Amino acid sequence: MSLTLEEALARITAAEISDFAGKPVTLDSTDSFGGGPLEVAAIWGDIPVADALLRGGAAIDQRGEYGYTPLHQAVGQGHLAMVEFLLSRGADPRLVNEFGSTLDLATWNEQAEILAVLKKHLDAAG
Repeated sequence: MSLTLEEALARITAAEISDFAGKPVTLDSTDSFGGGPLEVAAIWGDIPVADALLRGGAAIDQRGEYGYTPLHQAVGQGHLAMVEFLLSRGADPRLVNEFGSTLDLATWNEQAEILAVLKKHLDAAG
């Protein structure tokens, strides 16, 4: 069963480990690092929340602190399923933040599976 946008936002608000904890959250909300709810979902690896946020109109490549996108965060946390999900929904793996690309991040973190997925996606995109 998929979540509604309201349920996804409520899940983010209810989580005590989020900057959004206990605050009203909208798609346009940003935390103290400039990231939005989708970036939080990517960090957590929570695909149902990410799906609801994207269906509700969240920007797939919204940038947070240091230029991180939700895809950068998913790669950084090692969430292979979230990386695949975000790529399938149109996340741009070519975007570079202050530390480099998603490929750089996967390489530095020795995430061979994620690196292979990113390379395959980039090769398919041409």
